[in-house]
Amino acid sequence: MQCCPSSLWPSALRLIFPLRRSVELLELHDIEDAIIGVPGAGLGIEQRKRLTIAVELVAKPSILFLDEPTSGLDGQSSFIIVSFLKKLVKSGQAVLCTIHQPSASLFKEFDNVLLLKSGGRVAYFGAVDELPAYFKGHGAKIPKGVNPAEAMIDILQDAPEGTDWADTWDDSDESKKAMETLEKLKEAGSKNEVKHEGDGDECARLRRQHLVETQADRDSRSYSCRFASTTIMQLKLVTHRATTQVRVSLYPEQYLPRR
Repeated sequence: MQCCPSSLWPSALRLIFPLRRSVELLELHDIEDAIIGVPGAGLGIEQRKRLTIAVELVAKPSILFLDEPTSGLDGQSSFIIVSFLKKLVKSGQAVLCTIHQPSASLFKEFDNVLLLKSGGRVAYFGAVDELPAYFKGHGAKIPKGVNPAEAMIDILQDAPEGTDWADTWDDSDESKKAMETLEKLKEAGSKNEVKHEGDGDECARLRRQHLVETQADRDSRSYSCRFASTTIMQLKLVTHRATTQVRVSLYPEQYLPRR
């Protein structure tokens, strides 16, 4: 058994903790050693979705952005993915995703919704629970028992002549409150970023020197801050992956899922 030198412990722990956190949050323990893309022995669509989310989490993003994470999934798999997203939110991860005509059960799992009409203009931005009351207050009632996600599309498409829901939103009190909330969050985020830029943070020091360094200097000196691991580590992992893929193609029976 070889022990990692003490000088490398901080770097090793920095890599291991995000990996283990992603595995635990997305419950990937049972497929940790599975091969992703072998036909007949690879991961299912829902498992691949979870794995893709886990890969993004390793980079510790401030906001996790997902483009239609439920596309191509059946109702049960879609609900599983959304449940995992809720689990991530409860752990402190901000999640932003696009979703097209979700079911009523999926739609109510979201906290806030940004509804866009044709042209990309905002028709509503706020809590999911308050959406029916907002449209009812402006003359468009969503019947009980109807999927709100589908009702919103009908409301926008069948708007009476002279009614523009984007203009209605711009002139509404809800819009003003939403903008005030965003400004407060933006201001708080700026203060928090300044607060956590310590002298020992190499990346923070480079940011403070941004205005006095040339582009070439910034590229060379901030290289270590742009990537999560060193070039040697990346080369080692990619080589191992390529070697494994070759071995799988030659001996696929060794990589069948364990029952």
